[in-house]
Amino acid sequence: MFGLAHCLLPETESIGSKLSAKYVSQAVPSLMILMNIRKEDVSEVEVHIAGGGNMMPHVSKRTDHVGAMNAAAAKKILEQFGFKIKEADVGGDQGRQMSIDCSEEKVAVYKLPKMKQKT
Repeated sequence: MFGLAHCLLPETESIGSKLSAKYVSQAVPSLMILMNIRKEDVSEVEVHIAGGGNMMPHVSKRTDHVGAMNAAAAKKILEQFGFKIKEADVGGDQGRQMSIDCSEEKVAVYKLPKMKQKT
C-alpha cells in the first residue's frame, strides 16, 4: 500500500476532522486515516520525503521560503507521530518529481531542470 501527499503549506492551526493534504500538518494524519495506519504500526511504514526547494532563487535567496518550511514541517510532524524517514531529498533550488511504482515497490525522485532567469 502506498500513499502520497503534495502539500502546499506547512501548518494550519485548525486541523479538525477534514481529510486534506493542503497543509503538512493535515496530510500526515489524513494519510494515516485513509491507509488505516495505527500508532502502533508506524514502525512498519517506509517514509520518503522530497521537495522543499527554493523554486525562485533568482527572486529571493532567503532560507525561510515556503519549500524549506514545508520540508521542516514534514520532518517535525512525521517525528511527532513516530515515523522514521527512510529517504529525504529536500532543499536546494530545484523542483522534484516523485514517482512510485507500486508493482515493484520502488520510489524514485527526479530533480527537475532549474528555472532560467529572464534577462
